[in-house]
Amino acid sequence: MKRSGQLTSSFSPTTTSPPLLSKSPLPESFFAPLCFRVLPIIWLGYVLNILDRTNLGLAALQMTADLNLTPQSFGLDGAIFFVSYGLMQVPCNHLCKNIGPIKVLAASMVAWGTVSAATASVWSGPSLMAMRFLLGLAESAFYPGCLYLLTCWFPPEFRGRAVAYFATATSVGGVLSTAGSGLLMEALDGRGGVRGWRWLLFLEGVPTVALGLAVPLFMSNKPRDARWLKRWPEEARERLLQALEPDERACGELSISPRLLDSVYANLEDHRTWDFILQYGGMMMVLNCSRFSLPTQLKEALGEVPNSQVGLMLTIPALMKIILSPFVARLGDRSSSKPRKLALMKALFWLAALSLMLGSAAMICGLGSGRWSIAPVAMCLLSDVAVQCGVPLFWSMHMETFKGEYAATNLAVVNAFGNIGGFIGPSIVGLVHDQVGPLCGMEAEKCAVQWGWGMLVVGATFTMATMMTRLSRERELKTLKKKKINTIAE
Repeated sequence: MKRSGQLTSSFSPTTTSPPLLSKSPLPESFFAPLCFRVLPIIWLGYVLNILDRTNLGLAALQMTADLNLTPQSFGLDGAIFFVSYGLMQVPCNHLCKNIGPIKVLAASMVAWGTVSAATASVWSGPSLMAMRFLLGLAESAFYPGCLYLLTCWFPPEFRGRAVAYFATATSVGGVLSTAGSGLLMEALDGRGGVRGWRWLLFLEGVPTVALGLAVPLFMSNKPRDARWLKRWPEEARERLLQALEPDERACGELSISPRLLDSVYANLEDHRTWDFILQYGGMMMVLNCSRFSLPTQLKEALGEVPNSQVGLMLTIPALMKIILSPFVARLGDRSSSKPRKLALMKALFWLAALSLMLGSAAMICGLGSGRWSIAPVAMCLLSDVAVQCGVPLFWSMHMETFKGEYAATNLAVVNAFGNIGGFIGPSIVGLVHDQVGPLCGMEAEKCAVQWGWGMLVVGATFTMATMMTRLSRERELKTLKKKKINTIAE
């Protein structure tokens, strides 16, 4: 009895009232145990997801010459991923409500690991495009499925931080991709008569398959299904389940899931959905241009340097993300005021827009000939860091805005439509690069102008998206006011 009381006190500072009657938020002592049980596997899966998704940028340092790819064709090959990635997200997240997110996540990881490893065997631009399309299909269920899983496991007072810690996997994956992938590609180049980029794609795809097979063994769809949660003191367990009870409808526990088309139509009719889609589309334009084109831009800026050095230099912005993202997320989490969280997110996005516009303008004006300065590329990398730090705040605000039985589908709708920007951004940069290239004459391979115009278009689009979503808070207030008026009238 004494032992049970000691365990209970570690979760609940006070036991003066029965847990089922408590309406107060869960104490902080609940957060760490949930994180240690729920986050590690999906966090590691997201690290591998970023590796498999972004290693193409470094592989391009060898691949483009081997497959005779132009920047435009390579941009299309990289961007086609986001077409299939967006097409399947909504059906996959809807499937999570019917069979559970764990099965969907496991199948996704095994599929994308297999496709990523098989990409090492491509022989031409069309074959690369086909594999990238299949990779998008395989990965489409993972990210929205993970966010849906976090909604089922973490009550609202913990959900923002859970998403923020999960999102740090993007930066860790970026460090491993930029530093490790460059070294791996250079070390294995020519081994067994195989080019380094082929080794890179194969070896970074295999671990994902192994982790996907392990997911059902260590994770559960929701707290009620978790065996390890039964070892918690009964009072602590019931208090957690009570805190999650209002969100169980979104996880398919208390009602039958609505039909897919009905759920999609209901979300698309909500104007707030389009605010989030517009902003997220601009974010993905910036992030994916950084992933696919900045390694090549940095290589041209540095001149004749090893690919491994390019990768090591790209770890600097990745480390900045790892350090700054949790700090920014904690600032947002401490603020219970939604307008303050919105202001913090917008400040980051305006910083990103300004640095990207200035960096691209610097490429066009005066710094775009010969062995050009590294400063414009650094400014574009700064915009990448600022946008990435705003991602946890973005999804935290989304989860606070959309609740109920349509919340999971809305999450997938925003992610799917927003990722169209991930297709448009690299395609624009590659297309403009090829069109402006002839104007550079003999110095075309070291001409920053052909990169600058494409990045300028991306920066201007992101700036417009940030400006056009400034009324999202006002619209929400108007919606709430309208609902109150209708309620009073009834």
